[in-house]
Amino acid sequence: MPIINVTKGITLEQKVAVASNVLARSTGLLGTAKPDPWKALYLVPCKAVHTFGMKYPLDVVFLDIQGKVVKIFQNLAPNKMTSLVPAANCVLELPPNTISATPIEAGDELYVTVDERAPASFEGLKRLLHWPANLFMALLWIEFVMSSFMGWQQSGGVLSLGFCW
Repeated sequence: MPIINVTKGITLEQKVAVASNVLARSTGLLGTAKPDPWKALYLVPCKAVHTFGMKYPLDVVFLDIQGKVVKIFQNLAPNKMTSLVPAANCVLELPPNTISATPIEAGDELYVTVDERAPASFEGLKRLLHWPANLFMALLWIEFVMSSFMGWQQSGGVLSLGFCW
């Protein structure tokens, strides 16, 4: 079903998938390689979004509990985060350039009909956790190298160097 801009009488033809659990909201569209021009993601509840790990920009529309647009981010670039929008209750993530093609403005009332549930994307979770996991492993390796080096300095034995060389 479409997204209807009640204020302007405009209908957006995207099918809407709702992300209403923590995993689905956290990963959102992360598992996708490119935007689907016929789909929108509806995050409920939500007051801020990120595009860490994304490969493409998004149009983001924050709505209050009545469905009124309270904030818009057009073409939010990958690896960015929106500010917290305290008045927001939910968010529509749309393909890039959707907002400029259909003039949605702050104050417009949108009626959103949900077509399906967004799956919890483990591919998206993997992409989201990729850099923190790599950073953790690098810090662990540095700790190992430093402790091996300190052991070598104290004992003078080559075997204290472990896997450093």
